[in-house]
Amino acid sequence: MLQINQNLSVKNGDERLKQVYDQYGGMLLGYINQVIDNEKIAEEFLVNIFTDIARNYNVWNWDEYNIWSQLLNFARSKLIGFSEMAMAIGLDPQKNSASNKCFTKLSPEQRHVLKEVYYKGRLIQTLAKNENKPEDLIRKTLKEAFDQIRNTCGH
Repeated sequence: MLQINQNLSVKNGDERLKQVYDQYGGMLLGYINQVIDNEKIAEEFLVNIFTDIARNYNVWNWDEYNIWSQLLNFARSKLIGFSEMAMAIGLDPQKNSASNKCFTKLSPEQRHVLKEVYYKGRLIQTLAKNENKPEDLIRKTLKEAFDQIRNTCGH
């Protein structure tokens, strides 16, 4: 796994940032790699994300119970910029993605729920309310989507 740039200096937080990286770096890299489908660029994104976090260390709420959500949302915001830039120069970052092939087996409803919850970060509760559907139905649809992806693509 990649190492955080040792030249970064974070007041009173070096150890905490290292713990966060050790705990979540692999998962975040996996997510980024799925979106970009290019391991080298995904690794560069991961380094950039943790570099930005180190530079803005005091802005982050490290006491919050769900650091993973904060990291994922931060990565998504960075990846939106990447996607917009790639499309502006005529590239589709997901066009030939192996993960994109997995989505073709999903029902339209499964794709919609997966996109809203997993990629856009919507809460299941909010999605259910906005679509006037029971939360349990949204959860079930999301679970079925993940099961289908695992069965189809072996993830």
